[in-house]
Amino acid sequence: MFPRRIQRAVISRALESLEEAYENWGFRNEFQYVAQLTSLLENICIALYARNRRLFMIPFKRLHADLARLRPNIEAEMGRLVRGGKSVESRSDGKRALRSIIQKLRTGYQA
Repeated sequence: MFPRRIQRAVISRALESLEEAYENWGFRNEFQYVAQLTSLLENICIALYARNRRLFMIPFKRLHADLARLRPNIEAEMGRLVRGGKSVESRSDGKRALRSIIQKLRTGYQA
């Protein structure tokens, strides 16, 4: 576990990156979406693990088990985000999932 001041800084930076990705959401095709997905997932994981005051280790080694255990539970939203798809509607569903993840990570957290 690490100090709360470090926790606040890490969460703030990760949420800023996610907000920026959400605001600039405009993927033209599936390739572009998948190319950016890794950085989205990394920032989500950093914020999630920091909220639980744990260290996040790249690659996503234990993420599949930790998603349901760590709070807030964002397992369903992560599934919708990575599902992807070729249609504009499925990419829009990814955007809605990202908005939901950001809101859940921000809830109960004050910078």
